[in-house]
Amino acid sequence: MLKRVGIFPVDQESITLFENIHECRYGEIIHIASIKAWGLCGKKIQRCDGSEIIIEEGIGNIIKECEVLILLESWHDASPEYIKSVVKTAKQKSITIVSINNIRNSLEIDQHYENVVVAKKLKIQKKCDDLRVRKINIPVICVLGLTQNSGKLKMELELQKCLKQKGYKVAAIVSGLNGLIGKDTFCFEKKYLNGKNRNEEIIININAAVKRLEQDYDIVIVGIPGACLSFNPQYSNDFGITTQLFMCAIEPDYSVLMLPYMRYEEAFISHVKDEVQKRYDITINDIGISEFAIDMDASFEQKKMCFLKLIDKERDFEHLKKISVVDIKSDSQIEKLSDRIIWTLEN
Repeated sequence: MLKRVGIFPVDQESITLFENIHECRYGEIIHIASIKAWGLCGKKIQRCDGSEIIIEEGIGNIIKECEVLILLESWHDASPEYIKSVVKTAKQKSITIVSINNIRNSLEIDQHYENVVVAKKLKIQKKCDDLRVRKINIPVICVLGLTQNSGKLKMELELQKCLKQKGYKVAAIVSGLNGLIGKDTFCFEKKYLNGKNRNEEIIININAAVKRLEQDYDIVIVGIPGACLSFNPQYSNDFGITTQLFMCAIEPDYSVLMLPYMRYEEAFISHVKDEVQKRYDITINDIGISEFAIDMDASFEQKKMCFLKLIDKERDFEHLKKISVVDIKSDSQIEKLSDRIIWTLEN
């Protein structure tokens, strides 16, 4: 029987991530709560299965009904004294605390709080396991984004769900909260992907971390952090360096490129696809369209773009049907994409 799980304290960023969690590795999420001053209490959140959950005020119901409390990184924005009292109350009720950060060290909580569990990230060794890039012996599906907010996370999780329903064991390397508490999802330690490590070390370690998933899964989906092309001279997207490192490490068998929503023409999509393929020496098998659009009416800051999440009535579905893309809002199109992936991998 699944354990009852509560999540606290929910902030705006964790709402976006929470909306896309299909399954939680620690049990069934039945309560989510926030701090009154943050202005989110009472807000309804639509989950990916269509159900709704209301953000509650404080941890009262979590303490009464849950066996696991997931303490999010946003506790840093609350007072340490308040969080200490939350931990103490949970301890008295024998509730297991899952900390996204190591709360015991951060708050100097006494060592006898043995029911604190730290959510694990996909480990990348500080010292390389093997000084070479090894072939990954299970199919690797790669999801890239032309820009930030291009719907990579949602595409990864929807594909994972579809492929699981077809009987495959599927791991997904995603970002943030989903990677830490989602079932069969993982995320990398960011500190091993930054410039303090040499590029060859990063490549070898990414390869080794993904290769370890071979033991337990049939397919792995890898979301490439950040964006893969410069949208304009001011928005560098780290010049595609992160994408290049991942491409050297994993050699994908199937790649999906996500674009923000616009009224694209086939010629433009073809041009973008060619540019990405040439730059990273890969094959882009499919193009996906995000539920986010670039907000042309926003005031832009230098080196920053603004995005707008579109509701259904603002999206031109008829136009999307006329071009060869996968609409992230269409379950049937994602289902067909998963069928194409399986056919490609088997032939």
